[in-house]
Amino acid sequence: MIAGAPRSLVRVMLLLWLACSAAPVALPGIAAAQGTPAVPIAEVRGVINPVMAAYVDRVITGAEAQHAPAVVLVVDTPGGLDVSMREINQRILRSTVPVVVYVYPPGARAGSAGVFIAYAAHVAAMAPSTNIGSAHPVNLGDNGQPSSGDNVMLEKITNDSVAGIRALAELRGRNADWAEQAFARARTCRHRKRSA
Repeated sequence: MIAGAPRSLVRVMLLLWLACSAAPVALPGIAAAQGTPAVPIAEVRGVINPVMAAYVDRVITGAEAQHAPAVVLVVDTPGGLDVSMREINQRILRSTVPVVVYVYPPGARAGSAGVFIAYAAHVAAMAPSTNIGSAHPVNLGDNGQPSSGDNVMLEKITNDSVAGIRALAELRGRNADWAEQAFARARTCRHRKRSA
């Protein structure tokens, strides 16, 4: 469990438990057995890179080996490398256990590649005062700084990204139009705390 986890994380875990216990037929390989293991929770913080992709793969593989009812990825990322994000998404998509992305703690974000990862997850949730979006691709020059680069190549990358995020949105029943705008117009949305 995450140290100092708020009630919102407890609510997410309760919703996850209800979803898993209500749909064992729809999600093969996760039917609860006596002595069901705990749900693994992994922190995906910082830049999405090959090390992070390998870490996510290990966490999901371990959850599958334990026949865990799900795995939770606690996300706070500005984004990262396209190739590493795609590796993470492919691993989530072939997971035999549900993958939950939880944008946490308050003030965290799922930016750029984090949008894709949230959209690939079986369940996506956000803590209050978090945000998701601003996923327009950035071309990096040899010095590691953003560059204007080749406009045709950037347009191709953007179109490919839009097609990919729309496909994930349709697969998971999420808002495909907003996802496209997150790329085409670098839009964001935020989760605000509800008043009582």
